[in-house]
Amino acid sequence: MKTFIILTISIFYFTAKAQDTLYFTSGEIQVVELISVSKDLGLIKYTLNGKTQIRSISSLKSYSNQSNVTDGTWNVATSNNDPLPGGTKYNSSSIQDPNKYAYGKFSIGMNLLSPLSTHGYQFERTIASNYNQSFYVQYNLNKKIGFRLPMRIGFNQLKQTTSIAEGGYPRRHDHDLIGEGGIEAVFMRDDNRIITPYFMPGIYFGVNQGVIENYNDSIYKLTTYEPSPRHNYFRIGVTGGFQFNISKYIQLNTELGFNYNNLVVNYYYWGDQEIYKQLGLQAAVNLVYRFGGRLRE
Repeated sequence: MKTFIILTISIFYFTAKAQDTLYFTSGEIQVVELISVSKDLGLIKYTLNGKTQIRSISSLKSYSNQSNVTDGTWNVATSNNDPLPGGTKYNSSSIQDPNKYAYGKFSIGMNLLSPLSTHGYQFERTIASNYNQSFYVQYNLNKKIGFRLPMRIGFNQLKQTTSIAEGGYPRRHDHDLIGEGGIEAVFMRDDNRIITPYFMPGIYFGVNQGVIENYNDSIYKLTTYEPSPRHNYFRIGVTGGFQFNISKYIQLNTELGFNYNNLVVNYYYWGDQEIYKQLGLQAAVNLVYRFGGRLRE
């Protein structure tokens, strides 16, 4: 009889020990039956009260895997999608950073840093020495590849000859932008994610103009500034960035990159000119409107 009691207690102990348990940050404890644990996806699948559920591991304080289950077959994107807590369904490819919104293929963006363009002229590495506004239209072929048509419009170019004594022109006009267009290929990690990095090579063509400076020391140290002929230029750029899908219609992109260009031309009063090929900087914080935003079904 004593042996039977010890055996019964041992069986009960090890059976209880083998139970899978979820420990929530709220202090709640649930005894469940684990089906699969995927550390790559950051999810666990289990049954509770006869129902199959999926939960993010990061939403738990800890859990016990006494059954020693490993990664199983995750078919989250079937017609009977297993919902995460709250009833929202997601595509398995973006389950680690789920976005509850889905979008159409088109979007338009505007660079919020454009008004700062004139403050970088002294570095001679910025795209233009005058204020210019950039914007783009983007079309996504799928969740990983898209194409952009970027455009820039320049303002406040030097339009007439100006002479100033005892000092220089209030601001430089070494490469005033007239206009620019181009094409960029966007390679995203996953457009379905809330935050995703992307890589973007591009080629651009535009028109700008510089200024011809003529300093005359014999006439009150007078400097004459004259608009130079317009110049066609190119840029070949590489940009990296992060995409933030923050609402149903609004997205924010941050970008930083480099380009190789022949933007700057120096004209001399005797008629000669010198074209510079150099490395330049390009940066953007784009406010984006996404068409077709909707909650995922």
